[in-house]
Amino acid sequence: MSGSGHLSPIIVPAPTGPALACRGGFRYGLGFEPTQRYTAVIADIDRANADDPRTIIVDGKTRPYDVVYSERMTERLAAMYPDAAELLLIAARGQHIRRFDIRRAQFTEGRNGYNEWRRTCREHHAKLLRDIMSRHGYNSEAIGHLTKLVRKEQLKKDNESQALENVVDVVFLEHYFDEFYSKYSHYSDAKIIDIIGKTLRKMSPKGHQAALALNLPERTRKLVLSAVEREAATLARLAEVAIESWTSGRQRKHLPITRNVTSFRHRVRSATSGNFRLRSH
Repeated sequence: MSGSGHLSPIIVPAPTGPALACRGGFRYGLGFEPTQRYTAVIADIDRANADDPRTIIVDGKTRPYDVVYSERMTERLAAMYPDAAELLLIAARGQHIRRFDIRRAQFTEGRNGYNEWRRTCREHHAKLLRDIMSRHGYNSEAIGHLTKLVRKEQLKKDNESQALENVVDVVFLEHYFDEFYSKYSHYSDAKIIDIIGKTLRKMSPKGHQAALALNLPERTRKLVLSAVEREAATLARLAEVAIESWTSGRQRKHLPITRNVTSFRHRVRSATSGNFRLRSH
């Protein structure tokens, strides 16, 4: 939930768990051998985000807020989709490129203003990424597909669009929910649960599994589980038509989906008991 314009550093713990990559070399469990143009695009995205006036403290070091966000997106993508293709990797890295250029305060309060801000941000990110990719020799087809991903087009219909949305939402819950919750502390729990529920609806079963596996603070975990329980019937229906065969290059993976409300609630109970634990951050 960036865009607030605050400049105070935010202190977060350093990431732990298996090393996926070296930051300088962009080697985040890539499913392909990175080309020179890919490496150049990632470097340009990072340079653009390095201008972010907001800062965050990670592992004792003060760093630009959106640089850290983009790295977290890349890391989570590698964890959930280790065979991600080149354009999806670029989309994840550039998801919030220079979001700090467009402050939320420039738009009216309320849902209409929020939605307008989000649309403006998506167009801004897409234009910047188009310019960077064009400069490094990507063709119009590749740029068009990248633009579709960043604009969140064909969600629930396109494998890579859904994969990106899953990663966005898991990163939010894992790293930024507490910041959001503090900022909107005047919201009732019912409203927060409603917001989480809307986020869950955008995700697929693979995203739900990753979210339920997070080692969240107790307060956050209870809110997420309340939202899952409230949305169980809707999520079970969406799971019936979810795109869970995720294609990358020559590989296709078929993932089990939730078949009904009872099985989905069983997953919630399993998450509550800790059976879905991934690594802790």
